[in-house]
Amino acid sequence: MAGFDTQIWKSGLNDIRTISKGEAIYPRNGSYIYDSINGKDYIVNIRYNNEDYYILANALVPASGDTLPESWFTPIDATRKWIISYYLDALRTGNRETFFKYERTWMEYNFERAENDERSSVLTWTEWFEEWGINAESLVFNTGGLRIGGFERCSFFMRNITPFESGYRITVSSDRRFTIEVNIPFEIRLPFPRYSERKIFDLIFIPDGDYMDVYLDSKENKLASFAKADSVFITEIENLFRSNTYDTSKITSWPRRANGSMDYPPPIDMNSYKTTHHTTDNLRLRDNPNTTSLMVTTLSNGSAVQVLETGEMQTIDGISAPWVKVLSESGYTGWCFSGYLEEVAKPEPVAVVESSSGEATQIEPVVQNSTEEKTVPFWVLIAIIGAAVVVVGGVMLFILKKKK
Repeated sequence: MAGFDTQIWKSGLNDIRTISKGEAIYPRNGSYIYDSINGKDYIVNIRYNNEDYYILANALVPASGDTLPESWFTPIDATRKWIISYYLDALRTGNRETFFKYERTWMEYNFERAENDERSSVLTWTEWFEEWGINAESLVFNTGGLRIGGFERCSFFMRNITPFESGYRITVSSDRRFTIEVNIPFEIRLPFPRYSERKIFDLIFIPDGDYMDVYLDSKENKLASFAKADSVFITEIENLFRSNTYDTSKITSWPRRANGSMDYPPPIDMNSYKTTHHTTDNLRLRDNPNTTSLMVTTLSNGSAVQVLETGEMQTIDGISAPWVKVLSESGYTGWCFSGYLEEVAKPEPVAVVESSSGEATQIEPVVQNSTEEKTVPFWVLIAIIGAAVVVVGGVMLFILKKKK
């Protein structure tokens, strides 16, 4: 229904009418960016008096329940927008082929569409990347509906909103495009229920710092995670997809959860990485060498790390050890308490052995041969010499007595 007295209009901004707050509205398609009475904005197609009109997406509200916090809404000029979290993984790898890991079905489907288009010549993947591009914004909240997905986003209308833990449970119904399921393989979307199976279902949204976790019906069924990113971040993701170029030096901070942890670490050069220690318990990495600074991530027991720097001593859990800055095998850097690190075993010494032909060498472990001579300790030599002197002296004395 209309959340306030507002205007609706037909294409070309003609036949503008005003409808009253609380008046029933029957939306057809979900929100999208288009020309409106205010310029570019999110608008919705509606059916009014048996005719098609447009209305501002943020003029609609659910028929019942609460409203979402103002901070959740996504105006068209928002400085930070929601992206599906695996875009962070693609950006940190610096290789657009990482998108195949998450969106292969969508990409191959649209690649085939482009190849079969009579107006197009046969494309290479490089040409397809450059021609297609992506819109990285993945989650949009309006007052009465939302758009959500990865490369393929779906629109839903909010029917009821109720608080759920630190977030909200939103009962949704799909827009017309989702309902008729035309020409779009369902597998390229997030795994929502098909309209033919369930016309109405619940989505649960739980914010966590810069992240938003989304579940279907219950917290046992996670759909996806989204992260808030600024325009620079979004531009670099879109550049990576289109041209396989990016510049992460422009990015001042990466999304973090409320406790400071990051689902995906910023890119780092791992060429010189070498494991020096393993964790002996689950161990938190932090921004600074103390237990009050933000957590970067939690390393599981047995994780491999390289110690980069040693800090001050501290006693924790009865263990006295220094804080150390480490680089994990998974690409995270941070400080941790070294009382729960164990140095990796030193490798066995090796000897270089030349082959009989002299053409090549091989490396073999140095092995003690059981037949080779052992080094005799000095005190054993002294004892042997002393015993010999006593024996020789006794023999000499016996001979002298015989002669007498």
